[in-house]
Amino acid sequence: MGEALNIIRHLRTYRRNGRLDREGLQALQLRKFRDMVRHAMDNTEFYAQLYDGVDPDKVVPRDLPVVTKADLLSHFHEFLTDSTLRRADLEEFVTDPDNIGKFYRDKYVLFHTSGTTGQTTVMVYDREAFEHIKAVGLVRGFDRPASPWTALRAAINPNKSRFAIVVITGGLYPAVTNFHYMPRATSAFFEMKLFSLFTPMQELVEQLNDYQPWFLVGYPSVIQALAYEQKAGRLHILDGPPRRSVATLSEPLLPQVRRLVEEV
Repeated sequence: MGEALNIIRHLRTYRRNGRLDREGLQALQLRKFRDMVRHAMDNTEFYAQLYDGVDPDKVVPRDLPVVTKADLLSHFHEFLTDSTLRRADLEEFVTDPDNIGKFYRDKYVLFHTSGTTGQTTVMVYDREAFEHIKAVGLVRGFDRPASPWTALRAAINPNKSRFAIVVITGGLYPAVTNFHYMPRATSAFFEMKLFSLFTPMQELVEQLNDYQPWFLVGYPSVIQALAYEQKAGRLHILDGPPRRSVATLSEPLLPQVRRLVEEV
């Protein structure tokens, strides 16, 4: 329950930040950016050397050199703020499907990228950081205001909001990882069901028609395919009460896909 309450608290903060005017938002971004640079310099070997001579109280993004995935992979241990973590151990953990939903050393969330650029990468978050990740995702995909009263109403409502998540399953991939690590207490507020991208389209359509989600989350390419199914009359979802929505992740959302989804 504590993790769920932390997520709600962070969600309220990010929603409040989103109401800032342009000047206020830019000031907040710069302050947070400088905090991040200072933290990286103080806690990692790599950035301490790379940013030698940088004043974290005055730095702006254009002052810093570009860092690539190749840099990360060739200096992996120097990137991490926990010097006891070893790349081989992390890679072994993320390639074992039995570890889906488990915390590494009881405090880290691990996942690996899909390798579409030619090289996979292991990402490491501690529990607190991942609470922020989940809060940001909720701000993007869930437009209801967050408050204790909203949470209470959701908890006592027998007709829970239903989220359908259509992503790559079967491994610790970025998109699906966020949903595998939702705190158990969130089931008191809404329902969430994962659907595999590998499911044949006809079967996936049948599953979604049976589930009748209020909110649909997936890659833009998948959402586009489902929009065509809805347009053809085979899929029948998101056509009930108001406040139903679609959120995309991982891939760029092209203008023509957005228009198609809005149309159907």
